[in-house]
Amino acid sequence: MKRLVTYKIFESRFSGFVKLLDNLKDLCLEFEDNNCTADVWSGKLNPNFVVRKFYVEIDIDTRIITQDEKRSGFGPLPDWFIDSCRRIEDYMRSEGYKTLPAIRYATDWENLNTIDELANVEDLIYKVKLEFNLSQKILESSSSSELMLVKYGRSQVEKCDEMIQDIKDMVLEFSDLGLDVTVGYSPLTIMIQETSPKIVVMVDARREIFDNYLEEIDDLDKRLKQYTKSKGFSTGSNVYPSGARNHYQMLIQK
Repeated sequence: MKRLVTYKIFESRFSGFVKLLDNLKDLCLEFEDNNCTADVWSGKLNPNFVVRKFYVEIDIDTRIITQDEKRSGFGPLPDWFIDSCRRIEDYMRSEGYKTLPAIRYATDWENLNTIDELANVEDLIYKVKLEFNLSQKILESSSSSELMLVKYGRSQVEKCDEMIQDIKDMVLEFSDLGLDVTVGYSPLTIMIQETSPKIVVMVDARREIFDNYLEEIDDLDKRLKQYTKSKGFSTGSNVYPSGARNHYQMLIQK
């Protein structure tokens, strides 16, 4: 019975993601109508895994960018292009994904913080990439779901849920400082059955912001280790770079 319930939950998620990709392709048709090729991620799908990160890459037809003769350069992207990106962002947000835009010049990529920043770019752009990251809210929604209870039992899940709430209170200050904070179950805990539930804590930001709070992050690391040890849990933590961002991560498990 346990295997049957788990299979049905994964099957539902898988079919939902396939539908999401189809809707995303429909939203990209306006790019295609204006000679801009939109390549929606087409990686190998596995019904047993949740896709946490993927992207749309749009090849720009330079004819859509109005040339600014006075500046001998190129003006901003047209309004319809940015509006299309915003519609995609709104849809992906409704599905639990955060959108991170980036632009490519002749040789280099530049990461942006928001879709609105596309309106301020005045140069010859070759590509725009919209990267989608699954919000931790979606993962957290599985914390007390039937799947988690079937896998680990109510006692373990309720104890971990209580710890997750305590840790959220401990990291609240970092959200107020403008850093991105994630507290919840690790993807593997949700997607496959581990020996016991694993909690993940992540604090990340663009490198120039993250580096301003290294002392505070080090203090957080010490406080989390003290708290989890008092609960009988083991931890492992590290800081690592990824693209233009730095990440602090701690894994917690019984």
